[in-house]
Amino acid sequence: FSYTSYSNEEWMSIETLQEWIDKNKDKIGKI
Repeated sequence: FSYTSYSNEEWMSIETLQEWIDKNKDKIGKI
């Protein structure tokens, strides 16, 4: 396993997406 800035950026984007989902779970559930 090699740690790269690309992997870090990819992980951050996934983390941001998870945070967005957590914040909008109620809205998504109503759709």
